[in-house]
Amino acid sequence: MYYSVAAHENLLVAGLEDKTVRVFDRASGGPRHVLKEATGEVNAVAIDAQRMVSGSDDNKVRVYVTHSFQLVRVLEGHTDLVRSVALEGERIVSGSYDKTVRIVSGSWDNSVRIWDAETGASTLALDGTEAVRPIEDVLGGPAPTAAAKEALQAALANGDP
Repeated sequence: MYYSVAAHENLLVAGLEDKTVRVFDRASGGPRHVLKEATGEVNAVAIDAQRMVSGSDDNKVRVYVTHSFQLVRVLEGHTDLVRSVALEGERIVSGSYDKTVRIVSGSWDNSVRIWDAETGASTLALDGTEAVRPIEDVLGGPAPTAAAKEALQAALANGDP
């Protein structure tokens, strides 16, 4: 079963319950890569020109280089499964004078975390009162979740990114 699908240019990536991320060629539909690093079901994927990110039941976010799909970093910090991931750029942007790229993940542990893509450090953890659904909802998508919205509003009120 596919849990999450994302596309960028000629690539389609899918997170599956069999603990893999599968990469397909969009034009032909043919397989290109099978990534087997996760030890839990892969619930979420996101991709851009530079990197592909996955989140899974093993509480980890994995970062791959898009052109080779080589695993470059495993981000740990959630205490429960990672339900959603998004790369900076499309819907969630963390702009900063420190010139870092941030990766955002949401989890059933009621937190949204912002990661530094270069160092792998968790730079901000926003705690809510319920599990976090897709990150796209955080900034006012069709159905923002209470936990994500509450955590983001609190962080913004405190001057956090």
